[in-house]
Amino acid sequence: MAEKILSQDEVEALLQGVQGGKIDTEGEASGNPAEVQAYEFVNQERITRGRMAGLEIMNERFASYFQTSMNNFIKRDIEVMPVSIEVPRFGVLMRKIPLPSSINIVTLNPLLGYSLIILDPKFIYRLVELYFGGSGQTYVKIEGRSFTAIEQGIIKKVVDLVLLDLEKAWQRVFPIDISYVRTEINPRFAAVVAPNEVVITSLFKIEINGEGGDIFICIPYSNVEPIREKFYGGFQSDQDEVNKTWAKRFKAQLIESPLKVVAEIGVSDITVREVSRLAAGDVIMLNKGVNDALDLKVEGVTVFQGKAGLHQGNVSLQITAIDESRKKIEE
Repeated sequence: MAEKILSQDEVEALLQGVQGGKIDTEGEASGNPAEVQAYEFVNQERITRGRMAGLEIMNERFASYFQTSMNNFIKRDIEVMPVSIEVPRFGVLMRKIPLPSSINIVTLNPLLGYSLIILDPKFIYRLVELYFGGSGQTYVKIEGRSFTAIEQGIIKKVVDLVLLDLEKAWQRVFPIDISYVRTEINPRFAAVVAPNEVVITSLFKIEINGEGGDIFICIPYSNVEPIREKFYGGFQSDQDEVNKTWAKRFKAQLIESPLKVVAEIGVSDITVREVSRLAAGDVIMLNKGVNDALDLKVEGVTVFQGKAGLHQGNVSLQITAIDESRKKIEE
């Protein structure tokens, strides 16, 4: 099919028609109006999609730290595994929490708002039995009971370990200071945000003698929105560890380095003419008195003052003070 090109006269006629209003430039609306959907501006799901690689790394670190802490706490082998990261609405998450659960409300300073650390009741009952020398295999009816004072005491110890290890896991990415607020059993009394708010939930599976238990760490998305790029960032180098290793090796080499140390009796300024006339028996006046302290220089830098004398038949210097310029540097 041959391509038709407008002539100059046709182009001018077309432009005149548009300017004069003879040609309608408004196109017809396409699509079915019934298909248009309202957009909810407060819906946070639009910005929480995608893999949170940065948070996954932090969860891996927390699992490693917490596993070590729990092994030391009950003197048994416990395996802690990060399972998943989800972003449900807060109301949906709370409906999944079994009763009774240990729902601990905390703050992640300097971030605003409250977060939750939720301990599964199965994990708590097995932990209590192991703590007092049991096998952790006893069946305990969960429904219709609450935690005893002894169980609450052990829960608080475990929560303290969680907070400490969570702070360590976040340290390289965004240092936080976690503060414990209170513990609730009923999810209705732990509503830290509205039910339709989006929360970031990290699930950890605890294996004790082949039996499982869960720990949830629930952080409202609005709390971490100022630092959300750190959650989505995939690369987090262990730069701190590398720097510490390098510094340790550097220090080991540095402390074995030889230094030239000179005890300076005194200084005198003389001319070339005077030097050329020096002969045996001449006396040079120095800037120090007989009883004045001598300067001890390390690689040409005055570091100490001392008093000359003899020690085991050798000329020696007893350090009596640190040089004033050195004190200012240390301060």
